[in-house]
Amino acid sequence: SVEEIEEYLGGYDDQKYIVGVESSYYDNKVHLIIHDPEKGKRIEKHKLIPFLWMKSPNMEVFYGGNRRAIKEKMREFKIKFIPLSVTDEEGNNFKRLEDGYKFLVRCKGTYGDLLKFFKEGKMGVYDEEHRSNFLAINPTEQFLIQTGKRLFKGMEDYSEIHRLSFDLETTGLDPHNSRIFQIGTKDNRGFQHILTIEDGDEEVVNSREREAITTFFQIITHLKPAIVAGYNSENFDWYFIVTRCEVLGLDIKKIAKTLGSIPFYRKQQTLKMGPEMEYYEQTHMWGYNIMDVSHAVRRAQAINSSIKSWSLKYITKYSNAAKENRVYVPGDKIGKTFADKENEYWLNEGNGEWGKLENNDLPEKTIKLTGADVVERYLVDDLWETEKVDDIFNQATYLLAKILPTSFMRSSTMGTAATWKLLMLGWSYKKGIGIPHTMESQTFIGGLSKLLEVGYSQNVVKFDFASLYPSIQITHNVFTDCDVTGAMKGLLQYNYDYRNLYKELKNKYALEGDKDKSEYYDKKQLPLKILNNGMFGSISAPHVFPWGDVNEGEKITCTGRQYLRHMIRFFNHKGFKPLVGDTDGFNFSVPNNVDKFVYTSNGNHRFNKLGKTYKGLDAVVGEYNDKYMKGVMGLDVDEIC
Repeated sequence: SVEEIEEYLGGYDDQKYIVGVESSYYDNKVHLIIHDPEKGKRIEKHKLIPFLWMKSPNMEVFYGGNRRAIKEKMREFKIKFIPLSVTDEEGNNFKRLEDGYKFLVRCKGTYGDLLKFFKEGKMGVYDEEHRSNFLAINPTEQFLIQTGKRLFKGMEDYSEIHRLSFDLETTGLDPHNSRIFQIGTKDNRGFQHILTIEDGDEEVVNSREREAITTFFQIITHLKPAIVAGYNSENFDWYFIVTRCEVLGLDIKKIAKTLGSIPFYRKQQTLKMGPEMEYYEQTHMWGYNIMDVSHAVRRAQAINSSIKSWSLKYITKYSNAAKENRVYVPGDKIGKTFADKENEYWLNEGNGEWGKLENNDLPEKTIKLTGADVVERYLVDDLWETEKVDDIFNQATYLLAKILPTSFMRSSTMGTAATWKLLMLGWSYKKGIGIPHTMESQTFIGGLSKLLEVGYSQNVVKFDFASLYPSIQITHNVFTDCDVTGAMKGLLQYNYDYRNLYKELKNKYALEGDKDKSEYYDKKQLPLKILNNGMFGSISAPHVFPWGDVNEGEKITCTGRQYLRHMIRFFNHKGFKPLVGDTDGFNFSVPNNVDKFVYTSNGNHRFNKLGKTYKGLDAVVGEYNDKYMKGVMGLDVDEIC
């Protein structure tokens, strides 16, 4: 039911203000980081009963087939095997469920104890030869699935989360032979502080740099933000800080105080950006979410071809978030300008332009300042822009994190197949249903992509199908039969309906001039768009998503190609000249007599109003929708140029 899906997505536990979850393989307690706006910040301990999913064990291998030994070890490690349902409500069996993970194995000890139980039985959960027999997730995800708790409940907007932005200015790019000369920090609650390392002899400068780095971590400890964010910080800033600590003889594990007993560390992680993936070193400070804002921008760029670059300067301008008086200093001039003690500089505070003062001739509407002042202003603006870009591009990550049973840091880097996998794992756990056997991935034919005309065209319109692949799935019921409760369709339908509602409200308030409400509903629809569009990628990746099936994925793309061809034929008959198209839409050259088209709607389609007469492009699109678009399918005018 809609109510059941809504409760599941929102988390069926009512606890509010959780901004982080910390867990361990060797503790059956998890720690919740709570930022209560009334009672303040605190850490709570909660019980975890570790679990994993398992196929039928190979009894010739498992404890050598000795059933008495198995029972004794089950008592020793406090293990319980729980059979899961592998049938639908009518009792029909499904082979992929029968062959899949049909036991839930729980342990009253730690997750490490659970792993040790299988290791001693010669079936290590993560051993290469046995890993296909198990489906395991980390203890944080186990806890969130088990309890129904979710991050950020009670917090309506990303701006309510306490976030600290930081940035470094350095004399070069290599921390082995360059140093930090400024560290900027700024939070979204009014705090701002710039740590400047003045020049001097080597010993003095090294001492000042040590002090600045130490103070930076002291600021984090004092403020205790939920999020510590930089821009390209995982590739540059954190690497630079860690390496400078090594060069300067600082023990980063001592000065980077965490909120628990686990010290500062970095480990390899993957960043998914559409179809691409890259490895990077992820920074961990127990009790904090360490975020790289550039990851959110790069993930957006992977699905939005209009974003041409992920540089901070470009993306701020692209997002219409740039300050009119933003100060820019070219990268190769930052260190030199900061260190320049011989010259004075001028700055226009109205437009951000600056330069070296010549002959003490101060340009009109400018102020006099030092090179170090110019660089500091540049750093402050960098911090401001990082916060603004974070506001814009991590809004969707934040809203997704409110419904996904995982950490905020993981939700910001994971792919769509992993996202839907977690949602379905949580649903199956709650329902006591087994997890299907995964399948090998195969190649198949994708969407239609055609270039029919080359050269110059004018009066061009792009028609595209609204949410083509999700609409095909819902309209034509393209889902796998091993989802015996119909959860995938229910979740997709729910997300689809609410996304359309939020889009309608966004447009309604925009027309009424209520910018705040329009932007609020635009934010609300964004994570649903990501989830909806990610369903096709998930169902087409059965090696990652257990409920996937390549045949169903190919059925979606095949149906999409047929819709596109049908649309091209219809508009071609109306005198529109097809030019180029890809997957869900096509560009046409509009006929000169387009205004002759008139159509009165019979109200068959939700986009049209009964009895309303449409003219021009709207008439042709309206006729197409009323005649041919069934279910939730629909054609839109995307762009006109």
